[in-house]
Amino acid sequence: MIIEKFFPTLVYGKDVQLNNNQLAQDIVNWSNQDKGVSKTNVKGWHSTTDMHTKVEYKHLIEELHIAQQDIYKDECLEGEPLLGNMWANINYKGGYNRPHIHPNSLLNCNEPTFLT
Repeated sequence: MIIEKFFPTLVYGKDVQLNNNQLAQDIVNWSNQDKGVSKTNVKGWHSTTDMHTKVEYKHLIEELHIAQQDIYKDECLEGEPLLGNMWANINYKGGYNRPHIHPNSLLNCNEPTFLT
C-alpha cells in the first residue's frame, strides 16, 4: 500500500510553566483599560496586536521564542523566527469569532517568518 500525504498539517505542542491565572488577570485588566479593536469578534473583546511588546507578557513571549526555535530546528529551517504580532481575545457569554484567516502565518525557509 502506498500512502501519500499531500498537505499534512503539523501541530506542535509544548508544556510550559506559566501562571495562567496571572496571565488571564493581565488580559482582563488590559481589556478594562483599552477598548480594543473590532475584527472577527462578536460580543467579545479583541486587543490591539501589540501584545508581544508589553512587559507583563514577557515570560509568555520568551516561551514562544523557545518553541519557535525548536520548530525551526525540527524543520531544518534557517534564519531567526520572528513574532510579528500577537493579541488576546475575550469572548463573553454568547460571544464568538467569525470565520477568518491569518495571513502571513507561514514558515518560510528563505524569508523571516511572522507567526500570527
